[in-house]
Amino acid sequence: WEITSNQLSQHGSFGAVRLDFGQGFVIGSTDLMDGMWHHIAVVFHGGINADLSTHVKLYVDGRLETVTGRRQQKILTETAAPGAFPVTVGRFIDIRAERPSAYLVGEIDELFIIDGALTPAQVVRVMERHSL
Repeated sequence: WEITSNQLSQHGSFGAVRLDFGQGFVIGSTDLMDGMWHHIAVVFHGGINADLSTHVKLYVDGRLETVTGRRQQKILTETAAPGAFPVTVGRFIDIRAERPSAYLVGEIDELFIIDGALTPAQVVRVMERHSL
C-alpha cells in the first residue's frame, strides 16, 4: 500500500489522495497540495476476492472522497507471503533495482493503523479527537 498525492492527471484528479497496491490504484478528488493540513483515512473493507477498486474507501478531512480514477487489483493481505514488505513510513520501496527509493517530502502528524474497518462516524471521531 502506498498512500500519496496523485501526480498523474491521466489517472484521476491531480493532487488528490492516491492509494496504489501492485498495479492497481484508487484516486480521490480533493486537491491535497494546497498548503493546508489534511486528515487522510484509508479504510479497507475486506472479504472474499477483495479488490482495491471496490473494497477501499478514501476519506479527506472526514468526508468520503469521490473516486476520480481506479484500476482493479486483487488485494493480498498475507503478511508472511513471499514478496510481502514490512510497514514503512515516509519511504517508497521500489522492488526494481534500476530505481532508487524515494522519501516523503512533507510532514506526518499522527499515524494510526487499525485492525478493522472504521465506519464513517469513526473516521470523523478519530479526526476530531486525534485518538482511537
